[in-house]
Amino acid sequence: MSKSLIIAEKPSVAADIARALGGFTKQQDYFESDRYVLSSAVGHLLELKAPESHDVKRGKWTFTHLPVIPPHFELAPIAKAEARLKVLLRLLKRKDVTELVNACDAGREGELIFRYIVQAAKARQPLRRLWLQSMTPASIREAARGQIEVAAGSPHDRTLQELRLQHPDLTWVERADTDTEEILNEISRGTVQYTLASSTEFALNRIVHPELAIGLDLSPQRSISWVVNTTAHDRSLLARVNAFFVVARADGFITAMLDRYYGERDRFDFGLSSSFL
Repeated sequence: MSKSLIIAEKPSVAADIARALGGFTKQQDYFESDRYVLSSAVGHLLELKAPESHDVKRGKWTFTHLPVIPPHFELAPIAKAEARLKVLLRLLKRKDVTELVNACDAGREGELIFRYIVQAAKARQPLRRLWLQSMTPASIREAARGQIEVAAGSPHDRTLQELRLQHPDLTWVERADTDTEEILNEISRGTVQYTLASSTEFALNRIVHPELAIGLDLSPQRSISWVVNTTAHDRSLLARVNAFFVVARADGFITAMLDRYYGERDRFDFGLSSSFL
């Protein structure tokens, strides 16, 4: 049976979550139930390697070597917390763990602690965020009900991160195994409740899945602009771009492109197609 691994920031928080959700059995270093494996960090478990571990110049660093910009940033375990890190890495690699839940503290530090653990494990499972503003059992149970799913690293993931600055209790699932189009397919099948999509993504996918519906507009429509470099006052490229659009509008090219990608959506009989299917 597939399980979600919940990682809290401190053992005391893990114990509170176990009591609130119920059904857990205490193992040596973690809790486990039919649906969840639950463990915790003990604060920071990893840190960035010091510059000298990348490239030591004549045995020591001096001001003449600044700025120090390593070719890449590597992580190193913190010695006093290495035993706890090994526990989490072992749990992360369990075959039945198919989802990770970030239950670290609601802030930048908590996010960093969790992300470093995931990076060290090279984990590929989908991610969810358990955003706890209160440690009461009712609040923990309510926060565990994530409903929005987006592709990890997508513009929609970044949109939600920006919205969370205004709505700290906002939670969602970050999925590294898929893209927005596949999540829209899953919504049409009823296996996912909500996601974020651009107007273009929605319009194109609704041709195939007429049952898709907009729940909420997060931002007004924005025009797309061409940016042309006019360095040294050379406006020849700008003149060619403007000429292209004049001709494209005059000969019907833009109208044809809009009709090709969006026209069927306007002519499609959603009611009859749903009945037929």
